[in-house]
Amino acid sequence: MLKIKPRLKFGLLVFFGTVALLVAGVGAQAAVTVYDNTGTSAGFDNNNYTSTTGMTMKTGIANQGGTSLSNESGVSLAVNSASFTTQYNADATYNSNNNLESGSGTGSKLNLTNGMMTNGNAPYTGGYIKVAGTLGFTANIKSDLDIKEVEAGNYGVMVKVTLPTDVDASQLQDAIKWDKAYFSLTLSPPLSGLIGTPNFPMQFDHHVYLDPDSKNVFYLKVKGIPVQAVTSGSTAYLKMMRSQDQTDLANNMTSSGSQLKPTALAANGVTTSTAGSGDLFGIVFGGNSYGFSIFYNPNASPGLLNYGSAMQAQGDIGWSLAMVKNFSSLGFSNIQGTANVNFYVDVAKYQGNVADSSKQLTAGKLPPSPRADGLFDMKIGIYGTNQLKDPFSSSASRTTAGKTPLEYALVDPAATPLSSTITTNMTSWNAYASPWDTKKSLNAATSAWESVGGDKTRLNNVSLTDTLTDRTVTLNTLTDGVMVTKGKGTDAAGTDYSGTTAPTLGAVGTSRFARVVNYFDTTKGDATTAAIDKTTNTKAVLTTKAYTAATAGKAAPSTDATLTLPTLTTTANKSYLYYMGTSASSAGTAIPILGAPLFFNQTNTPAASTINWNSDNVYYIKKSELASGKTVALKGTWVDDYANADTISASDNKSGNTLNNFAKVEATDSKTFSLNITSGTSTSALNLGTDSTLLGLHTITATINRPTLKLANGETITSNAAAKATVNVYVVDDSVNYDVTAQKYISNNGNQLTQQYVHGPTASNGQTGDTVTMVDEFTNKGTTIITPIVVVPLAAQLKQVGTPTVTVDGKAVTAQVVPMSGYFNIAWAGPIAKGSQVVVSYQVQATAALPASGLTPTDVMMDQSSYVVDTNKVTLLPAATTGGIEITPPTNLEFGTQTTTPGTYKNTDGDKTLLVTDNRATPGPWTITAQLSDFTAGSRKLTGEAAKINFGTPALSSAIFTAGGPANQLVSYDYADKKPACPMFSKIFSCS
Repeated sequence: MLKIKPRLKFGLLVFFGTVALLVAGVGAQAAVTVYDNTGTSAGFDNNNYTSTTGMTMKTGIANQGGTSLSNESGVSLAVNSASFTTQYNADATYNSNNNLESGSGTGSKLNLTNGMMTNGNAPYTGGYIKVAGTLGFTANIKSDLDIKEVEAGNYGVMVKVTLPTDVDASQLQDAIKWDKAYFSLTLSPPLSGLIGTPNFPMQFDHHVYLDPDSKNVFYLKVKGIPVQAVTSGSTAYLKMMRSQDQTDLANNMTSSGSQLKPTALAANGVTTSTAGSGDLFGIVFGGNSYGFSIFYNPNASPGLLNYGSAMQAQGDIGWSLAMVKNFSSLGFSNIQGTANVNFYVDVAKYQGNVADSSKQLTAGKLPPSPRADGLFDMKIGIYGTNQLKDPFSSSASRTTAGKTPLEYALVDPAATPLSSTITTNMTSWNAYASPWDTKKSLNAATSAWESVGGDKTRLNNVSLTDTLTDRTVTLNTLTDGVMVTKGKGTDAAGTDYSGTTAPTLGAVGTSRFARVVNYFDTTKGDATTAAIDKTTNTKAVLTTKAYTAATAGKAAPSTDATLTLPTLTTTANKSYLYYMGTSASSAGTAIPILGAPLFFNQTNTPAASTINWNSDNVYYIKKSELASGKTVALKGTWVDDYANADTISASDNKSGNTLNNFAKVEATDSKTFSLNITSGTSTSALNLGTDSTLLGLHTITATINRPTLKLANGETITSNAAAKATVNVYVVDDSVNYDVTAQKYISNNGNQLTQQYVHGPTASNGQTGDTVTMVDEFTNKGTTIITPIVVVPLAAQLKQVGTPTVTVDGKAVTAQVVPMSGYFNIAWAGPIAKGSQVVVSYQVQATAALPASGLTPTDVMMDQSSYVVDTNKVTLLPAATTGGIEITPPTNLEFGTQTTTPGTYKNTDGDKTLLVTDNRATPGPWTITAQLSDFTAGSRKLTGEAAKINFGTPALSSAIFTAGGPANQLVSYDYADKKPACPMFSKIFSCS
């Protein structure tokens, strides 16, 4: 069978890798070891790599001199032509064309979907730089070629790669994905259509050679894979000289995309017998071991006419070795070859540019372009074998893997590489988003790495480190406002309206923190350096989206949930804005910039509305006051500095009726409200029901609701803040006409008071609040009361303690306490006859601090369910927890009914006491001043000298008070002479 090999091409498929960098930052990696190859003695081991790792050499140029490879290699490769294309790729699979950019040349730009690249990464983060090209070369095979030299891989070329300015080539060793580098090499000898085309396994030597003069330049060496061929008569086998090269062998491809065979070699080789024995008919040229037959087809079964040498039976590689060994004998020397070249750079493992001191801007990202048109400009030059020198020829061995002259070889400093033609599909960023407070009030930190226009201030960071990937800002809602993404009316999105002035919240626009900084300043053309003190980019067009991070301080816009703004609900260090946008190139292409997040927290959001009733606990309302459409107003107060059409509604638990939105209030309104209650259907009053439903205790709940808040940019924000307050309304039956007088007072050390300061539980009183004794006195002047009950309101800060006492006409009777919700009843067996006097005494204790406005309870006497009479109010005030002076006035002064005859009249209700309590560490000084109002009877009054009151000892001698006259001093105390104006026991002064 005539063997015809298909025409193959030499392919260098190189995958430079730099893994995907998270927006959150770059993980620290160990420093790259740089081997010194600048001398003439090889103090390093070229085999010190694995299938996935490489080595970095100090230089790729033989400045120390050396032996030309033209004298140390039996095969010289001279490159005649080279052309390449470059693109930014999403993956690094064989011959991948998963391009992240669209267009070509200056018209290309990054493809973004929802702000992310098509592979889901943030712009320019991760991905692969793909370089694809075609090489043409001539292979000069010397007549004295030792096939063992070819087997050892002592043939190849050097590739010089020039990256854009500021790229750090020294960080590429770990970026190259050595185990994903694909190669092939094809020679096309004369009569190749008849005799076939040999293919040889190629590899990078797993070395990155640095340039001593340019940090953005590096060299790669492409050479043969060392494969040892072992023959014995009619048998032969191949094995790896280095086990770590197995992966490289498997990555050698043919022009059709299939793997070069054999694809793998065991450590001990694979033995294969030839198809026959002997040189039948003389068709095996060169003998059975390394001979060559044009009639042998390694892909067909052995047969009578399928004869070849033992080496020819070792797949594509063995067949090619057999052929090249016999080239000189066949008269072949200068043989043309073709190469397809593909290599990839894994951007995620790139450790960052030279001028990027923090490495956070460029590590793991496609390096920025210094060109004004945004093109990512690479240059590739090729050095042939004869342009290389071996500085370590004394250590070299042409047939030993790791020590061949080609593996030691460096570029002759006098040599000029063949320049390749490059067509690019890549543009890259030259500006980046750098969130910063343009109002300069929140830039609370100083950056160690970023200076923009001489200003090094920056925002704080979630991680407390000086990074761009987790900058954060805390907004005080009550002074700054809330974050928004919309403008006002036709304003651009993100327009800033910071600053809260109640009742309107500030609208903190995203533009407040929008700043774009030039990594390369290309305003005047291509940049030659990356400035340390950078400039702002004023022409960039920014867009902003809001997200909630899955992990605090870690932004991942491709997977994080979107956040709708404005909102009052933000999650600490999880809510963030992502700034992205474009910057126009000199070619007019809108090139995406490098985006950045800004985390934000919102504190001190507007307090919820509050609402309170004016009553302490219970309203006693007569049935007659609600009859025939009459109403009674229950009054209260509300507080909401940010009220935006708040509504107040009311409901009654007993009747089940509601009155919705009976009041609408704005922040500028009076902070009071009034609820009308009635009996019967009404659209403007709360219906408490009729008949049996009406009588008894009603708990009325008032609810204030703030549905939204106003923002300075014209938006409203959902608030749904609500507050409730309850009050008890006791509707009593007043159909029976009783004639009873009632007086209520506070009993304190024998004194009758209408006001007292009360301490709640504190550490100083052992968490036991004050106990207050209340006394009700009733005199029945009319109808007999059959079933007397005294109803006592009980505020939330009080509880009933002890056992009440009841006397009827001076005789003690047994009383019973009946606890109720919000009040309690004191009941005893009646009746109370006409003319009888009843005294009821009970105690309450403070369980909490009293409200600032105090409590003013009123008691009611009932005859079973019928209203009899209600008492006057007494006042309980909150006592100061430390220091302060308290004054407790006496009960009212009663003078009875008198004629207008001039004279001196005494009050009819006995002596009165004024209590002064000085809680200060050193009592005094203090003075009490009093003023006497007019004596009145309806519209009539006594004025002037017609009415005076003289207070007794120890009042001042001048303490004469004329009705309707000026205020006078009543009593005083001067600590200097320690003479109290009133008798003092403990710190209580009693003046009668």
